[in-house]
Amino acid sequence: MEAECEQVHGGGGGVEEAGADEAMLWSFQEAVERQTLQIGASACGATAVVDVLKALGVDVAPEEADRCVQTRLRRNESPLPDYLLPRSEAGETHSQLIQGAQEASEGKVAGRFFHFHPRRRVRLIP
Repeated sequence: MEAECEQVHGGGGGVEEAGADEAMLWSFQEAVERQTLQIGASACGATAVVDVLKALGVDVAPEEADRCVQTRLRRNESPLPDYLLPRSEAGETHSQLIQGAQEASEGKVAGRFFHFHPRRRVRLIP
């Protein structure tokens, strides 16, 4: 699938009009009912992978998604110097999220990353 990108100039960072170009996989009520609660500290990305896969019809255990994403955890109970470095590295990168989704779905799901700086419009569907 070929994506088209167009750089957008200007726009002082204001909020765009809601509903103009929305695409929702779940209704608001479905999202409330189906969402996965945070599966661990620093694991918001792995939690999002679980929900994305769920929306695409691929059921994966949260622990499996977390293992596949390889989340770097923070050390909450450590002394300050030992806490700060891992905290600055906690979480996951876009590459880890994409690779984790592919691995957790056993290759059924593929992902791509689009930089949005400088600001641009992306058309995913021709």
